[in-house]
Amino acid sequence: MSAITLTQNSQQLADGNGVPLTYLRANELGGRVRHAFFYFAPASNVAAGQVIGLCRLPVGARIVEGKLLSNGAVSTAVANVGLIAADGSGIPDANTSDYDPGNGQTVVSADSGTFFATGLTIATAGSYNFADTIANNNGYVLQKDCYIAATLGTAGMTGGTHVLQGHVTYVLD
Repeated sequence: MSAITLTQNSQQLADGNGVPLTYLRANELGGRVRHAFFYFAPASNVAAGQVIGLCRLPVGARIVEGKLLSNGAVSTAVANVGLIAADGSGIPDANTSDYDPGNGQTVVSADSGTFFATGLTIATAGSYNFADTIANNNGYVLQKDCYIAATLGTAGMTGGTHVLQGHVTYVLD
């Protein structure tokens, strides 16, 4: 049986095998996987267009995936999941010129309520993934502390009955 040899390398393998050697970041190899859990059950009604802070993540966190669960207690609600700067600046990235394109960074020069998912039908009880594909910015590295937030679309949430919960999985140090 003949040996199989690599003909192409990922950016991380190329960096780790290069001369001079480029050290990989902890959020690329050997970092700790962490989860930020969130639970939101409003006591009163929440109107369409409201932005709900789900969790806060630290600078350097590489987003692996997220999951939003809904009990479906409203008839027409949809939600978008995005990224909002925790410092109130409106700019999630600390320095939009400090990017490593080889790591697939996307410039986020303004708060984006749709950065990780658009149009999740939370009116139906179920589990909804976000930040789970390249198109939904899987692997994004936070340039500063940020909130993961849900923005309600076509309808609000009914207080006392509607529940959103879930988690964000990320890698750090």
